[in-house]
Amino acid sequence: MKNFVKFLIVLMILLMGCDKLQENIEWQPLTAFPDNHFFPSYAWATSSWVELPTEGFIGIQGGSIGITIKNDKDDANYSIQISAPEIAFETKYDFKFPSESTTDWFNVYPTINKKKNKLKSTTQPTPANVSFTLYKNGESCGQKNVTVVVHSIYDCPFYLKRTDSTEVSLDWMYAAYVNENDPVIDKLLREALNTGIVNSFTSYFGSSSQDIANNVFRQVTALWAVLYNRGITYSTVTTPSVGINEQKLLAQKVRFPSDALSTSQANCIDGTVLFASLLRRIGISSRIVLVPGYAFVGYNDAGPMDTTNYRYLETTSLGLKFDESQVNPNDIIYYRNNLATQVYSINKEAIYNFLNCWYTGWNEFNEAKPYIDAGYLGYLCVDVDKVRNELNILPISR
Repeated sequence: MKNFVKFLIVLMILLMGCDKLQENIEWQPLTAFPDNHFFPSYAWATSSWVELPTEGFIGIQGGSIGITIKNDKDDANYSIQISAPEIAFETKYDFKFPSESTTDWFNVYPTINKKKNKLKSTTQPTPANVSFTLYKNGESCGQKNVTVVVHSIYDCPFYLKRTDSTEVSLDWMYAAYVNENDPVIDKLLREALNTGIVNSFTSYFGSSSQDIANNVFRQVTALWAVLYNRGITYSTVTTPSVGINEQKLLAQKVRFPSDALSTSQANCIDGTVLFASLLRRIGISSRIVLVPGYAFVGYNDAGPMDTTNYRYLETTSLGLKFDESQVNPNDIIYYRNNLATQVYSINKEAIYNFLNCWYTGWNEFNEAKPYIDAGYLGYLCVDVDKVRNELNILPISR
């Protein structure tokens, strides 16, 4: 009996100690996006990011789910366990506060063991429960739970405002939808060669700058002709992401190249992503240009070392018919001089469409450039190669 009483006393002391420990440690669950939104596209695109020592951050700066915790400036060993069965396998992450840091609060973002197959098959917003358990020196500091809104894989976040009113541009996220390895890309390239406009895709091959520009021009024409000949038409459907507070967060639906091709319809961002995927596959640098309510594609015709020679293609006119009277006569002479008569005859409607979109795109970019340079909200120019290579963004696959 005495032993049992002693056991109860010891247990009460331990429990009181745990309660005190929990009270002394200030921490809360944290999500990268306001109002506990979770974007599979963002988690996928940043999944190759590594830990970088930064004041106020522990773990992956581009993390999606973690905790914010007050630095008690001790030498304790901490561990966070995250359970989110709808979106990830169980994750455990060990950390310590930097010994010489004077920062009061740290955001801790572990690398989440995402269920990629489940995330990429998510096509509509759905709730998911996430539980967080914090440990200090092996002792539990309690469990906290949140419900996150898991968005569709098509939802592309591109702007958010943090609680401290700091604005964050995520324009690079559009480059994650450019997927040169999408199964439809090689099929389209074969069809482009069958047009006869080019015999091969040689990227920036040429003996002079003019030769390179002409070579790129014909390759881009061939790619455009395939989409035109396939009957791809512009769709005005540009459904924004639902269920978000647009004062804090902006996102847009973007379809993958295979999705746009399967329906023979593409809105401006779908068509832009599809064409940028084709360009990247053949080694031509591309840009995604966005203005309020609209997007179009740019390509570099001088080589990746020269970032000044970009040309632009307006995407909403893809599929429209133009006649010869609507085309610059000098351009007609160029194609007739460089293409076999039969090749020109078969592809002339596609060529007329391409030329109109080429001139329109150039004018649209010139109009948008001052706003892009000034950083106006809604005006973006994303260099796909730069984003993919320098930021180590992974393309989202289906």
